[in-house]
Amino acid sequence: MQIEEIARVILQGRARDLAELSRLVGKSSKIVLDELMKLQGVSVEGGIITVSSKVMLAVSAIELGASPLAVSSFLNWREFEEEVKRILEEYGARCTLNFRISRPKRAQVDVIGVKDNLVLVVDCKHWNPRATSPSRLQHAAEEHKERVGTLARSSEFVRLVCRSITPSFSSSLVLPVLITLSQRTRGVLGGAIIVPIGLLRGFLAEIDSLKYELPHITVRCPRLGMEGARK
Repeated sequence: MQIEEIARVILQGRARDLAELSRLVGKSSKIVLDELMKLQGVSVEGGIITVSSKVMLAVSAIELGASPLAVSSFLNWREFEEEVKRILEEYGARCTLNFRISRPKRAQVDVIGVKDNLVLVVDCKHWNPRATSPSRLQHAAEEHKERVGTLARSSEFVRLVCRSITPSFSSSLVLPVLITLSQRTRGVLGGAIIVPIGLLRGFLAEIDSLKYELPHITVRCPRLGMEGARK
């Protein structure tokens, strides 16, 4: 498939201009340019190819029929997390990457995004979409729900939340979110919210009207310095 080969060559970094890409995939520049215009995360100007987001390039190629395995193998976990962070920051969230706690027990999450009184605690799963079975995703969602519950009992996490939310709020809503490369599953599963990365912007656009209906933990930030959390 042309779109798969084009995406794969770009993700591998083997072509920096349209002429080289056309030569590598064995198609005319016009055909290649027409295919490139269908993809997200990549642009062509003056014959030069610029990739703004490898993740969105991969997602759009998969949506257009490219093999998930062939495309996702050229992404790494750090690129996936950085793309999630970038989209959350576009939404207006203040983000923290790879937040860790040691008490009440060890836990780590990939991204925390805070806006107003909303706290999104994100676990990024850039698994090959074909390997993302419902049972595997269910298990990951249940683990993430438990992890977020552990965070909410941690003074380190509560301090981060209370420093980050808008000062006029005395509590926050903490939502457990799994963001996936796969587009097949979305919604609430195992106590967590499953959001395909290609739909993340749409999810964020609607979250204010949905947040109280979604799984969450309330973390309170009393002015007297007491810290606590309750479900």
